[in-house]
Amino acid sequence: MNNIITSDTKIDFEKFGEAGWIGNRRRKAWESYNDTPMPDRVQHLWRYTKPENFVPTDPSIVITNAVSEPKISDSLREQGVILSDLRTALSEHENLVKQYIGRLVGVDSGKFESANLALFGNGYFVYVPDNVTVVEPILI
Repeated sequence: MNNIITSDTKIDFEKFGEAGWIGNRRRKAWESYNDTPMPDRVQHLWRYTKPENFVPTDPSIVITNAVSEPKISDSLREQGVILSDLRTALSEHENLVKQYIGRLVGVDSGKFESANLALFGNGYFVYVPDNVTVVEPILI
């Protein structure tokens, strides 16, 4: 039986050792998740999917500290392109991550988007500076 996370579930975001701002952003996203109703299957985006299938279970499974090592060419790196796992980017490029994380898909985007922002474990951070064109593929 799954241990479904509910609004009563307490998550200690401090235990992940992140900067205070990301913990605050996670808490705000978790509050949004709890305050947002389940999507209606009548809505186009959920017509063929049961939203209940996306309810997070045990947060210790969702949030991990797994790290991968994506690579970019030296020429891209010299032009200021950054490609790293999100955990590394949070520590090495905190101001950039703070500027962009949750900006395009944030707490106002929907219930499960809020859960993702609150409970993400890792991902990839790609930054391409203004006036830089990436022609070659970025492989992750």
